[in-house]
Amino acid sequence: MNSPIYTSEPAATRALAAEIRHNPQDFLDLISLKIGCTVKDFQTVACEEAERTDVVVTANDENGDVIRIGIEAKFDHIVTRDQLERESRVVDFLLLLVKDERDAIDFVKDVSGVLLWDEVLRCFNESRLTEADIRSIQVPRSTTRHMFRQLKDDMSAYMPEDEWDFNVSVGGSGRPTLSFESREQFHDSSAQDEGDNRRIRGHVAVKGRGTLKNVEEEHYEIFLGIEVPLDAVNFPSPESNIRPGWIDALDTLDCDVLEKNAERVEDLELRRRSGKRVSGKYKENKKPLADKYLSGRGYLVQGYTDGWALGVRSRSLSFDELPEAAQTLALMVSQWAACYRD
Repeated sequence: MNSPIYTSEPAATRALAAEIRHNPQDFLDLISLKIGCTVKDFQTVACEEAERTDVVVTANDENGDVIRIGIEAKFDHIVTRDQLERESRVVDFLLLLVKDERDAIDFVKDVSGVLLWDEVLRCFNESRLTEADIRSIQVPRSTTRHMFRQLKDDMSAYMPEDEWDFNVSVGGSGRPTLSFESREQFHDSSAQDEGDNRRIRGHVAVKGRGTLKNVEEEHYEIFLGIEVPLDAVNFPSPESNIRPGWIDALDTLDCDVLEKNAERVEDLELRRRSGKRVSGKYKENKKPLADKYLSGRGYLVQGYTDGWALGVRSRSLSFDELPEAAQTLALMVSQWAACYRD
């Protein structure tokens, strides 16, 4: 078997353009099916024309009018609606070309149709661009997003979607995250402030920043915590003797949830690591408050002092460990929420 040659997105899309130019008819027939309009009389094909659309095919429609069909190939880079809107303005039809139809789920309404690489390659006899070439192009971000969407479906058995908001996205780190939060705000009965209502939040995420490597080489984590706005109410001076409401919420998490799942908690090392001391207005009070009111259980104050959530974080997990870890996470989330509903 020949080794892959076109092993990057630019190389693959240019090779595709060459195949279209050499033998366009079957490809035009496929496009016709996708856009519901007869495409015939091939004229030209170009790469990265206006708005840097990957491939633009110029041909005639059934009335003999000239039409331009843009093809945006998405492997593992981030495609945005703004990008697709800009490209749509410079062509008559825009098609999204993907390896897996799941990669197009979020953009079906933004394009004229979706093409799959395997059906495109079947349009060309003895194509120099092969399925082996396409398989060789790594898509760790897409693979991770597919996994996270499956985890979301699995977690909903414990966390019904009418009670929990899920979001699979690419965060500021450039890496996929499956985040969730309760639609309901919860109040701990022992909290000093009767108006102290908070959402339970958490995530399954890829650790680190920047471009992903192969999914088997990456490290993942789960996080579960409670909403903690960054302000003087939630991070008072320890000398004030004011016990903020998140203290009680995390104490409930520890005593009523982590303790009940001790074996899995130990395996995930949710009680092993302590939250780091941080500097900055209000933030600097996090660790002293935990030392004072949580008896030094610093593992309960990991997370995010930007206002999102404080809670527990797992050890580094492998890709294969994610399904079981996410199931444990969902179970603990449902148990924690039940503490406020019973």
